[in-house]
Amino acid sequence: MENNEISESEIILFTEVQKLTSVGSYFVSAFQDDKQYRPDDWENTYQRYKEIKLKIFDVVVEIQDDFCFSAASHLIIDMLMKANEIEEAQRLLKYVEIDIIKQKIFESYPSLKKRWLSW
Repeated sequence: MENNEISESEIILFTEVQKLTSVGSYFVSAFQDDKQYRPDDWENTYQRYKEIKLKIFDVVVEIQDDFCFSAASHLIIDMLMKANEIEEAQRLLKYVEIDIIKQKIFESYPSLKKRWLSW
């Protein structure tokens, strides 16, 4: 394998983050709806989101390839922003090393770019 090739294990880890962030985003939508429509279910749904988020971070830290890590981080930041966890998204953004991915994040979330520039 050449240095510029992405290993199969990196692709598997990225795909796992992709699946988990998709599920996590659905939990975000659910707990946001539950708070308004079903307050009794809100705590349970929010707890499930937090459990998924922990699994996501357990997986993403295993990714060694900078591009895969940055792309996976973009997916996580999307989920965090949907959950209004802006400070956590900002912390993760510090580790995104691929400029084109960082630019895509800034395009999606101008508020993160403003915070980034003020650091």
